[in-house]
Amino acid sequence: MQVMSNFIYKKISSEIIQAISVGILQQGEKLDSVRKLAKKREIGVSTASHVYAELEKSGWIYAVEKKGYFVASKENQYSCINKQSYGDAFLSHTELSQLPLENALQYSFNDPNILPLSCTTPSTVVDAETMLNRLHRKVIKHRPYRMLMQDPNAGIKPLRDEISRHYLNSGQIINQKDLLITNGRKDGLVIAIQALKLQKSCIAIEAPCSFFFQSLLQQYNIKTTLVPIQADFRIELALLDQAFQAEKFKAYLFNPNFNDPTGRVLSTKEKRQIITWAEKNDVVLIEYDRSELHFFGQRPKSISSLLSENSKCRVISIVDFYDTVSASISLGYLICKNTYKECLFAKQINSEEPNICLQYILLEMMQSGEYQKFVDKVRR
Repeated sequence: MQVMSNFIYKKISSEIIQAISVGILQQGEKLDSVRKLAKKREIGVSTASHVYAELEKSGWIYAVEKKGYFVASKENQYSCINKQSYGDAFLSHTELSQLPLENALQYSFNDPNILPLSCTTPSTVVDAETMLNRLHRKVIKHRPYRMLMQDPNAGIKPLRDEISRHYLNSGQIINQKDLLITNGRKDGLVIAIQALKLQKSCIAIEAPCSFFFQSLLQQYNIKTTLVPIQADFRIELALLDQAFQAEKFKAYLFNPNFNDPTGRVLSTKEKRQIITWAEKNDVVLIEYDRSELHFFGQRPKSISSLLSENSKCRVISIVDFYDTVSASISLGYLICKNTYKECLFAKQINSEEPNICLQYILLEMMQSGEYQKFVDKVRR
């Protein structure tokens, strides 16, 4: 097992500390930007961010908004040098192993003294704070906090209209009447579970799958059948059918549009094949759609956009702005094909209404073109 000092970010941090200690880098001197450091050291932007986060946490450097990172004073360096950088308490591996996996992860996520090296959220590579603060001030003209006798349960109509237009840019027809604004992807999955009455039933999920989705399903006592992703989709579809014949399941949760190291992008032909299979077997498709973060060509098609007008296939596509805008944005939406009434009812019963101010912020981003520009930056 590698010790902490062997991590790339730790190695680069140590080199910068040494350069400061011997006077190569002087007090008040500006350091390379995160992107420049990443390019010079041939590392990811996320790793470069962790380098500076570690140095700032231990007092060697400080950040100035909109200006960058600078070498801290000697006094600040010495006052921090003996402090514990990773919290003043620890859990032994014995204690940690006694926790359920999801509790262990939640412990690490919620401890402010633990550096989040596991953070892989794409939106973290571009800081959206300045833009979101500006847009927040701008959308006050819409009076998002005015008293309403009834909240718009489906979400504000202008945002749903704009999302439909956004899909049209990639040649996809999504009717705003099939859209429900949610509080994000986990809220979207809970709504799907309630709408389809999946509690204590069996569903299939692709493997690997989102950890949060798996742990959430476990909390609802939902039995899961894992269907491993295959390089040849014909084999994968055959495995899915074998699993269904062995034990009937009501829904299939999968992510067909994200080509990260553990994922893939299904072709339009392959997506139509799974729609045909699902319709034949009366299985609901729950699509976690991350097609906004494609890395080549045009945005891949959502499963929802590929249904024919007369198709009886039931589909719920879960989309959110957590990955594309900011981890501080708790907002997303569902595309509900042949499932809208059930999802709307489940949403009314089980979910708080999404923040109207956030909805107007996303509307402003989309209407002004800032949203697409920002997503393009994240993708690069």
